[in-house]
Amino acid sequence: MKDTFRVVGEGSAVLHTESFDGDPSGAEVTLIYPVGDELRADHYCDLPNQPRFVAQTSPDPNVVDFKLRDVTNLVPPGAEYFHAPIHFVDANYHWQEWEWFKDGKRKEIVRMDFTRKQ
Repeated sequence: MKDTFRVVGEGSAVLHTESFDGDPSGAEVTLIYPVGDELRADHYCDLPNQPRFVAQTSPDPNVVDFKLRDVTNLVPPGAEYFHAPIHFVDANYHWQEWEWFKDGKRKEIVRMDFTRKQ
């Protein structure tokens, strides 16, 4: 899996893209952006809904912990969606724990580790 962070919108947002083998058609995309004093993130993936998050203060300054704000297009109610805090260890390594929810309950956790390729 390839993980990319890119500044977009004249510096107004960060586009986080994850794709398998660099295939952009199957990419999962998270747009991270400020709204007032909040840091928000909207996620788009293979599930037909869009979980939206607000970053919460974390005791660890290397963790960006997004808490669920709401989910658009969650049809039927109780459908599946994802949540993933991002743990930045240093400039070359970060990891995520994607939590998969169904009916409002955690179904599975998938940990993914990413190392920058030089």
